[in-house]
Amino acid sequence: MNDIINHRKHIDKIDSRIISLLGERMMHVRAIGEIKNKLNTQVTDSKRWESLIKDRISKGIQNNLSPKLITDLWDSIHRFSQTIEKKV
Repeated sequence: MNDIINHRKHIDKIDSRIISLLGERMMHVRAIGEIKNKLNTQVTDSKRWESLIKDRISKGIQNNLSPKLITDLWDSIHRFSQTIEKKV
């Protein structure tokens, strides 16, 4: 049982780091949204998205993560990022 508790403690620490990093990421998303708003450019950059998702899937595979997990996760992050960019 101690092994489970120790693993859960590590997971909790990792989750805290992930949340912190997502917060930092969204701060940059807001800044990009402000720039795009000033330049009057579209929120979605299809070429960037295609390149980004391929890169993230590749990095995920290198870390023994399924492409579906990476795709689902980044789709969610991307949709939320677009929402933030549109609101700025």
